[in-house]
Amino acid sequence: MIDLDKLQAAAEAAIKDPDGRPWQRFWDELTEGDVLELIERVRRAHEEADRLGGIESRFMGAAEERDVFKIERDEALARIARVEALHRRYGLFELEDSCPDISYEHREEHHHECADEVGEFYCDQMPVGAVCDECRTKDGERVDWPCPTVRALTEGENE
Repeated sequence: MIDLDKLQAAAEAAIKDPDGRPWQRFWDELTEGDVLELIERVRRAHEEADRLGGIESRFMGAAEERDVFKIERDEALARIARVEALHRRYGLFELEDSCPDISYEHREEHHHECADEVGEFYCDQMPVGAVCDECRTKDGERVDWPCPTVRALTEGENE
């Protein structure tokens, strides 16, 4: 059996003595079995180095692939954000005539003029539904929220 401590000592001594005498003493003490064992250890070390080199290249390939996936994901998220910016939720509220609170403070804080109908006011405390601000039916009416586009984007999100 090869004495690895002796091998290391010979290598360290050889660094200090470039004439090679420490190596000579080490080689003189080796048997034929030691040489065959050393050859086998070197062969296994080379195989392991090759295997690890293959692993390293696979890791590098995986890292590059991960970077490509991140870029694709970021681009997809940017496209989704652009679609979501168009398809906004538009809340629908009861007109102020239906509001039971007729106090001045409540009217000032919660009653707002309708954007669709000039002169009409709604109460933001009385929601009745929501529609998509972008999508319209054939008749020009807004589509109920969430619209088909938003549903397609968010499908399975909260499952």
